[in-house]
Amino acid sequence: MPEKTGNPEIFGCIDRGLSILNVYTKEGLYLMIERANKIDRVELANKADILEAYLNQVTGSIGSRVIITRIQNEIQKSFGFDLSRNMNLKETFDIARAQPSG
Repeated sequence: MPEKTGNPEIFGCIDRGLSILNVYTKEGLYLMIERANKIDRVELANKADILEAYLNQVTGSIGSRVIITRIQNEIQKSFGFDLSRNMNLKETFDIARAQPSG
């Protein structure tokens, strides 16, 4: 069962991946997600489906794919594992959570 508070390391990767957006769009995205889903933004580390849906809504399918790739690249750098080309965001988060802390 996913932890309720999320994973700050994965959230940091999400936040860095979202840095391609201007600060107002990024903060607006976070607020939309938090209000509509009654979750804290750090919990997005356990909610890949919600994050993907809102990215698609705000940036379209091409924009969301670019941002998801950036988030996955940040996770790959931070957690030190190779990603499959066809891996979705949930699979990426699951693998990152399974990595030993260090």
